[in-house]
Order: sequence, then C-alpha cells, then structure tokens
Amino acid sequence: MNSYDSKDCPMPLEFFLRRYAISRTTAWRWRARGLPTSQVGAKIFCRESDFVKWLESGGKPQQEEAQG
Repeated sequence: MNSYDSKDCPMPLEFFLRRYAISRTTAWRWRARGLPTSQVGAKIFCRESDFVKWLESGGKPQQEEAQG
C-alpha cells in the first residue's frame, strides 16, 4: 500500500511564495531557469520535493533519472 506523502502532492506556486518569502518576479525567473512546474489553466503548481531538490542543486535544471 502506498502511503501519502504531502511533498509529492503538487501545490500552487503561491504556497511556495508565502512559505519561503519569494517574490513573484523571483519565481518567474526560477521557472525560466528550469524550476519544474506544471500549469493548469492560469494556476501554476510545483511539488515540494521538486522545489527543494531544485533549490539544493543551486537552481540547475534537473536531469531525467536514467531508466533501466
């Protein structure tokens, strides 16, 4: 049985702006630099695990994990 992990649930980008005191301009720049997000209509979402991983990598684009 899979357990629920809130860090894998996509959250609105506004959540991260408030939680980490990030400006909308900074979030826009980070998205342009490769912050992994999804857009549904006008709403932008990001998984907290992806957000933290991206920040820890120094804002470098994430590489796809090798499958095999």
